[in-house]
Amino acid sequence: MQSSFLSKHPYLSLGWIIFICLAVSVASELPQIFFMDQNILNDISRFQTPQRTAFFRVIALTGSPAITFLIEILLVILLWQRKHVSAALIALTMAIGGNAAGVLIKFLVHRPRPTSFISAASGYSFPSSHVIGCTILTIIIFKFGIQLIPAIRTQISIEMLILFWLVLVALSRLYLQAYYPSDVLGGGLFALIWCQTVLVAFRQERVKITNLIKSKGGS
Repeated sequence: MQSSFLSKHPYLSLGWIIFICLAVSVASELPQIFFMDQNILNDISRFQTPQRTAFFRVIALTGSPAITFLIEILLVILLWQRKHVSAALIALTMAIGGNAAGVLIKFLVHRPRPTSFISAASGYSFPSSHVIGCTILTIIIFKFGIQLIPAIRTQISIEMLILFWLVLVALSRLYLQAYYPSDVLGGGLFALIWCQTVLVAFRQERVKITNLIKSKGGS
């Protein structure tokens, strides 16, 4: 009898368990989580200036879910045109499934945004949709998009810039008080575990298909 998918990959099981525990803690309004979040936001608010606020508003705009999702779809189309069919399907699953699941989790957890936010924001708070979209985009670029660039130095430069951008987007959500720290953490953790789950699932299915073809050919 075959073991379940998650039992074959214990690190994925651990990741999902941690994320679910965090989501349940947030949904149940655990005091320790709330006070930790609020204290961090209070500390960050001491560094607010008009110049920094304007800068982080621009950064937040570049990481908005609509923009990151559009870039993800454009990368899927590019991969498909370059005949990287498997990579395109994996990236498409990551993008559509991850962003849609993030929206669903928001409605399930039903956490209001911080009352101290200094930038226009609507909807629920956990997990951060900005961080989910940016993390998924980063993983797609690192895993598939970067391979379309032949020069190694250019690849490394792009990877460093994207990582720096991802960190700035995450910081912008805290600086602008649009999300709690646990929302940002939850968004990043969810996106990482989701994308890794998709990669492992596709890899497992590919192995099954390959073994099936071999068995049919040898019969």
